[in-house]
Amino acid sequence: MVSLEKHLKHKSHILWDWNGTLLDDLELCAGIMREMMVEHGLDPISLDEHRKKFRLPVEDFYKDLGFDLGRVEFKHLAEDFVKKYRERFHLCRLFQGTSDLLASLQKAGKRQAVLSAAREKELHYLVQHFELSGFFDFVFGLADSHAISKVERGKELLEQWKAPRERAILVGDMDHDRDVAKALGIDILLVDNGHQDLSHWITDPTLAVHPRRR
Repeated sequence: MVSLEKHLKHKSHILWDWNGTLLDDLELCAGIMREMMVEHGLDPISLDEHRKKFRLPVEDFYKDLGFDLGRVEFKHLAEDFVKKYRERFHLCRLFQGTSDLLASLQKAGKRQAVLSAAREKELHYLVQHFELSGFFDFVFGLADSHAISKVERGKELLEQWKAPRERAILVGDMDHDRDVAKALGIDILLVDNGHQDLSHWITDPTLAVHPRRR
């Protein structure tokens, strides 16, 4: 994780994705999804297959997995997932070196914020639980657990921050983060080992994907 610092040294405002970028919760999320698939009569998928299929809006991911959204409303599936996640999030950990990296960037005068597709109320709780609140000017999430898009929240964040777009960067683990950065007019830095197998989703050879080991 600390190796990312060299890619951020020329930026003044850093927007961090949360799940799969700072918090290592892939195995928990994939495990819950396998459990839900079994509960709904579906064949569970492997962790690798989960990373190849996962995408936003997350409702489309559920459809890809075979959930019958005509029989069970997506909002109920999302609520079930969040309930299971809330009960087990304490099993997760930050990626190695996360706190040291955030502290080093803060010491260097960088402004930092979280921009996530998670429900904002619970996002604040998680950031506090993992003792990272002191590093961020803002913690922005969504109003619900449907994980549709964080473009509009990103625009609101940059406006409140008054961040110069040429000196801002979004760090994330998904193709959606790339699309968000493009919509915001800022740079993107993608890291692997998160919720997506980026080699499956990112085909642009000019887009750097920097490895991050656990």
